[in-house]
Amino acid sequence: MSTRYRLLMALGGLVVGVATATGCSGDTAITRPVPADMLLSPVALPDGFTTAPLTVDDLTSANARQLDVAAAATVTPAQCRPVADVRFNKSLTPANAAVLGATSVNAGLTEVASTQTRDVVSDIRTSTRDCARTTTVLTTGSLKGAVITTDHVQLDDPAFESSTPGYVGRVGSLRVVDVFVVRSTAVTRIADGTASTSVSLAGYATGRFTFDAADAAPVTVQLTSSSTATEFAAPAPTAIAPMSDAAFVELFGKALNAAGATRR
Repeated sequence: MSTRYRLLMALGGLVVGVATATGCSGDTAITRPVPADMLLSPVALPDGFTTAPLTVDDLTSANARQLDVAAAATVTPAQCRPVADVRFNKSLTPANAAVLGATSVNAGLTEVASTQTRDVVSDIRTSTRDCARTTTVLTTGSLKGAVITTDHVQLDDPAFESSTPGYVGRVGSLRVVDVFVVRSTAVTRIADGTASTSVSLAGYATGRFTFDAADAAPVTVQLTSSSTATEFAAPAPTAIAPMSDAAFVELFGKALNAAGATRR
């Protein structure tokens, strides 16, 4: 599945936590924050972005339509077909996820927080190494027959406060299990020889809170931003990225800090 189809659907989440644990001081019970409390504050959005109305149901419905098109497409190499999007999208409900939507002149942005666990390891597997470049041929929809070439570039992880044995790192009370940040550039070519280009940025992370049980299911923090696809032209136009790689990594770090700041 190309970036055009995969990352324009920035899966959302609203985390309703039910796990409790004994706090470090006394016997005070600490409860997981609800997903809405894990999201970025709108004031943290980059310059030029403003919030846009978006619900979990709106997001999952739109994603499902795009995922149906992607499911019927052929992907080369075959082992690079993404699977995390489908599983995560099906698991999200207004009871377990919260979402923040925003738009700029030429891009959209979505953050998701959820108690459901995204398969970030699968995201890494289908976007790196032999899967750093994929070719997708659409077999249904308005762009049936289009050939989409997607190039994925793994970006640096955001900064963590400290390392924790068994985890990638820690941000506030959130111990990160898996993290992946990627820029994807998709070029869609149609039968008349013209092409359209889009750029997407995505950050995926799963983690447990410091007060969670050792076997608690990790929560998910996800941030995606996609540029508006260019008009079809020959040669393929150059798309403008939603923001710089560095700015996105910094914003994703803020998203993780927002989630981890709910409890310390």
